[in-house]
Amino acid sequence: MNAQTTQPAEKQGNEMKSGNEMIENRLRPTPKMSKNTDGEAMTKDTPNKVENVESLLSEKELMAKYGLAISDKNVLGGLTSEDKVPNIKGIDQNGNKIDLYDMLKEGEVVVFFYRGIWCGICNRQLAEMENQLSKITDKGAKVIAITSESNEFVTKTSEKHNLSFSVISDEDGKIMKDYKVLYEVSDDYQKKVANYTKSDLQTYNNSDEAFLPIPATYIVGKDGKLSYIQYSMDYAKRATVDEIAKYLK
Repeated sequence: MNAQTTQPAEKQGNEMKSGNEMIENRLRPTPKMSKNTDGEAMTKDTPNKVENVESLLSEKELMAKYGLAISDKNVLGGLTSEDKVPNIKGIDQNGNKIDLYDMLKEGEVVVFFYRGIWCGICNRQLAEMENQLSKITDKGAKVIAITSESNEFVTKTSEKHNLSFSVISDEDGKIMKDYKVLYEVSDDYQKKVANYTKSDLQTYNNSDEAFLPIPATYIVGKDGKLSYIQYSMDYAKRATVDEIAKYLK
């Protein structure tokens, strides 16, 4: 089962179960979609040349591949179109008070999660978001980025990419839990991060434990409902700015 859901929220199913059982059901493609060899969703008119290798992997194997520990502390599955969108409150990198519900009074809001300054894919995503931000703001929408990294590293990340949209540090994990993207990182993946960065997730996140978010993206409408959901255990799969802009009203 490929770990990806990328589609308008109204096309999402509601086959979720509790705990880690959520993952396989949450990430099942809709009946009209298939998967190509890269794991990307294709329309029903696109030929599916080769069965995706990941469809042969078990849930535990997928979690191990992408660094998710089997843990009771995981809160996974992502939001569905039927869920009430939780409010987001916090202080961004510029000291501004952020309240999602207040922002929705003015227009749509794009909420996305990233892992940290140590993550190369996250850095490319943040740079793209900043460089192409006008494609979103020209449609009257705003952007909030949520991360597990500490305020210290949020500041460094924001300065690195000269970010003009709000970034909120979710050190206690409340927002990640509310949006069902929180997971404990496996020991093997923690070692990979340590070998790559010469540091550890606990330092980056200012925490005694190693938690990360699934790098999901949501578009929240003025009515407080989700119009777009992108959720994938595969941290290389991210919603592009063009994809996001396509679903903004």
